[in-house]
Amino acid sequence: MKAILLLAGLCALAVAVPTPTKWIPKKYKIDDKALLEKQLNTLRLYKYINQPLFDKDFVDIAHSYDPEAHLDLYTHSEYVSKFMFYYRHSILPKGQLFTIFDPHHLKQAVALFKTFYYAKDYDTFFKTAVWAREYVNEYMWVYAYTVALVHRPDTYGIVLPPMYEIYPYYFFDSEVIHKAQYYKQIYHSEYPTTDDYTGYTIVANYTGTNINNGTSVIHSGWIAKNFI
Repeated sequence: MKAILLLAGLCALAVAVPTPTKWIPKKYKIDDKALLEKQLNTLRLYKYINQPLFDKDFVDIAHSYDPEAHLDLYTHSEYVSKFMFYYRHSILPKGQLFTIFDPHHLKQAVALFKTFYYAKDYDTFFKTAVWAREYVNEYMWVYAYTVALVHRPDTYGIVLPPMYEIYPYYFFDSEVIHKAQYYKQIYHSEYPTTDDYTGYTIVANYTGTNINNGTSVIHSGWIAKNFI
């Protein structure tokens, strides 16, 4: 009798439980337009890091802004003066390799980071970053700018681009380029289509390569911890 009552109860419970419907993910929207603008400008600055600035608004800022002429816009202007001294006398040239394990490179990067970090407001920080993006060694710039973005309160929430977007050439070698050129010549830019995918996949094996895949930014937290 108890078994019959239990079975009846389970049947009633099954009827009472609503039929599960298809799960629909919620859509989220960011209403902070100021943050979105900061995010866009950040990604634009990281784009084509080995090339000079090409966006006209950035070029205008880089050619008109002088950090040393606006020392009152920095909490600790002595760091700005210190970096400008390095810039005029012994700065690492653009195109040269940068490493934090070189004492000269490190002290210049620290001075640049502090110039970014101690800007009184975001507008000053942004203009300083644009100026440095045009005139400072690109690898040193990425290092100092990335650390400043992570630690400044007014850049909280900005998502940094992944390493393979900043330095894509660290993730493929000349063999991949040769294969891409080869297939482009064969197909004349008309690639085969299979399973709704148009293109040709080049398989690359990176095991055992000696490519330095981003030492210049891996230790970004260390510089802020020790030098702020």
